[in-house]
Amino acid sequence: MSDRFHLTSAGLETLAGEMAGWIESQLQALQDGEVSSFLPSWVGRPGRVAAGEVLVVDVGGTRARAARMKLGRSGLELVSGPDIAAIGQLSSADDYFAFQARLCRDHWKEGIPLGYCFSNPTRSTADGDAELIGWTKEYHVPGTEGKKVGRLLRAAISAELGDISELGVINDSIATLLAPMSEPALFGTEENTGYFGLVVGTGTNMSTFVDGARLGIQTAGSRSVAVNLESANFVPSALCDTDHKLDELSDSPGEHLLEKAVSGKYLGKLFELERAQRSSVAWEGGELVRLVQKPARSEEGELARAILTRSASMVGACLAGAVAPLCIDCRRVIISVEGGLYHGWPEYDSIVQEVANKLTGENLVLDFRKISEANLKGTAVAMLSEEAIE
Repeated sequence: MSDRFHLTSAGLETLAGEMAGWIESQLQALQDGEVSSFLPSWVGRPGRVAAGEVLVVDVGGTRARAARMKLGRSGLELVSGPDIAAIGQLSSADDYFAFQARLCRDHWKEGIPLGYCFSNPTRSTADGDAELIGWTKEYHVPGTEGKKVGRLLRAAISAELGDISELGVINDSIATLLAPMSEPALFGTEENTGYFGLVVGTGTNMSTFVDGARLGIQTAGSRSVAVNLESANFVPSALCDTDHKLDELSDSPGEHLLEKAVSGKYLGKLFELERAQRSSVAWEGGELVRLVQKPARSEEGELARAILTRSASMVGACLAGAVAPLCIDCRRVIISVEGGLYHGWPEYDSIVQEVANKLTGENLVLDFRKISEANLKGTAVAMLSEEAIE
């Protein structure tokens, strides 16, 4: 039963090549003014991060967090928080943003800037805000598509607490990308060093810095732009019948196929479909991890291990495929990683690194970093950076 989730070395090499081809096609689409999965942000590659305090709100697939961050001598530090709460299914935009505003009560002060880390796909606007393209990961708040999520949160905070001085919205993968730059040792730019943000939690995504010319856009100041790759949209050929069945039963058939194959929101559903039966357990990635960690071997445990192993292997191969065309002249790539699934199973990281390193070869060093509170720190870096794209 678990054999169908096994990927050979040749299969992983093919997957990496497919991802590299997809990356090139999305770059070309941007240059030609066509629809692309890539979503450039307003953030440039930071050369300097200025002192200051920032109110940060981080909204993921299952929970929201709020904190106040400050740049100190040892880097970005938590001043207060984070306060964390499960999101639940909120029935209106007013309820959704008021819930987040209430999380800010203990961290807000008059005139503080707001950094908003938002995990669903958005299109950045010139004022630092972002328009919601659509919802993913089986979650939806009606009446929000096409609207500026920062403006909605700002209005909720103003009603609940008071005014903020300025606002910036970034995707969670870009926050993860920026997180290493919260450490003084990595302030500024390093020659022949690239950066990648990798998220594997409820959903999955990647981000990196791309020269504006390759994106078909002109930039003032920084030449490199932080880009949300929306890699969940990639369609791998290495999918089995169970993957296709899951896709058919999802609320977005034909979309986000990589995400449905590797992320925590969907792995439990793959597990249930493969077993062809339902149980009282709400299976998600974390439940599979607990099955794998049970001391006694079982058929269920072996299936869970196969699904998790395939997930990590696919992530490693896709990472290698994405790095190849986007970090052409790099000798080292710093990869900041975030996500409950990635960090929840101790073997996940080692599998990703083994596959990615094998596929990229010896001439490129992949430097994986786990940074505590990566999304909070990366969002604060975006707000304090002096390299915004104009």
